Amino acid sequence: MLGNFTTFVTSLINNTITTMKTTTVTIEKLAERFNQKVWVKGDLKRIYLNDEGYNTKKMSTKTFIYEQDGQFIVSCFIECPSQPYQWIQSQVEEVKASVYAKIEDFTARIIDPSIDAKEAEEEAKTAAQWEAGKEERERIAAEVATPIRNSRKILFNACWYVS
Repeated sequence: MLGNFTTFVTSLINNTITTMKTTTVTIEKLAERFNQKVWVKGDLKRIYLNDEGYNTKKMSTKTFIYEQDGQFIVSCFIECPSQPYQWIQSQVEEVKASVYAKIEDFTARIIDPSIDAKEAEEEAKTAAQWEAGKEERERIAAEVATPIRNSRKILFNACWYVS
């Protein structure tokens, strides 16, 4: 879908056209993002995705990405003798849509690495906020737990006294 993705950004600034640097995403860079290896045989290069789709005793999914005419193409094959053809096709389309979405996301991240940096910064900020509120959460939990413990003691003592 987005193979050898080349981005030309042009803008009209003060009546001049500015073209930003073009960036090409290779199948090797994409494989690195998917944390997979590129399978090469002659001129054919593929990225096999073992984690896409479901693989059970009765169902097997084989998904791979290859490059054709400057675009990444996703192929998905599902074998499941116990399901009707329409259901299998719907699952194939779902897996392909998921992989295409990942390709678009990874392509954007390869072209603009600052996206990863921004997300890492946001995650660190969230973790710091969570850590800062830890004492308050523990205090509230202790306040809630104290009456419950006391009520159990009272209930236990009442049962002990009655029996």
